[in-house]
Amino acid sequence: MDPAPRFNLRKQIRQQICDLIEEQLKAGHYHYQMPTEVELAETLQVSRATVREVLSELAGEGWILRRHGQGTFI
Repeated sequence: MDPAPRFNLRKQIRQQICDLIEEQLKAGHYHYQMPTEVELAETLQVSRATVREVLSELAGEGWILRRHGQGTFI
């Protein structure tokens, strides 16, 4: 089986989650601190690894600030 379709699906899911969180940030859904990775994963019904990838991408784009051991901040 060609792994490309699975990779594309995972990429699409990550992009949808990224878009969703960006929209929630714009709408003021989160205030000072975001939910934990585990809470987001449970809410969005995806793996924690997927949430980590999305949060890393958003941090790289300047949407959020991540602090090891403290959390993710707006």
